Amino acid sequence: MTKNRHLLITIEEVVEKKNPSQPYMTGNHVAQTTSIYTEINHNNEIVNMVVDNTVVHEEEKEESVGVGSEDKELFKRILNKYLKIK
Repeated sequence: MTKNRHLLITIEEVVEKKNPSQPYMTGNHVAQTTSIYTEINHNNEIVNMVVDNTVVHEEEKEESVGVGSEDKELFKRILNKYLKIK
């Protein structure tokens, strides 16, 4: 019996964070990190996938932001395409 593989994928990106009270102004650039924990079976199919909250890293603080279901589905589609190529 083949055991399932476990992957940890970390997405790091720089994004613009706007001030909600001044949406017309340019925002500050901040780093954000999203972690995805995935279990993959021997057929390269996703058995289980957990998308952790996104953490926004600012100079003086870190803020945790929930990940929407649309983004979770996007991550899953991208990962499935990657697994099929591999």
